[in-house]
Amino acid sequence: SNFDHHCIWFNNCVGNDNYSYFIVSIVGIWASFVVYVVQLCAGMREVVEAGVGDDQVGMVVGACIVGVVVCVFAGLLMGLIGFHCYLGCVGKTTYDFFMERKLKT
Repeated sequence: SNFDHHCIWFNNCVGNDNYSYFIVSIVGIWASFVVYVVQLCAGMREVVEAGVGDDQVGMVVGACIVGVVVCVFAGLLMGLIGFHCYLGCVGKTTYDFFMERKLKT
């Protein structure tokens, strides 16, 4: 009931019955990204303090690239969380929001 949107990532429609599960899921995924980046930074700090050998340069560069990618996705996910907080405050569904915008154009 009260259709919100179809989430392609969860391959499921979101509405009144499962909206809270959707929010908990995206907040949980965002939190896991944050924990991952914090642990990655702590690990990289230890490696740098111990001295990076020639055989570890590839690992450090790879870890930095993965960290940047995870940070980008965490930022995008935070935008999604903020958008759904906004929708909750104004009392609209995602479907209503986009249909309203479509009618204005």
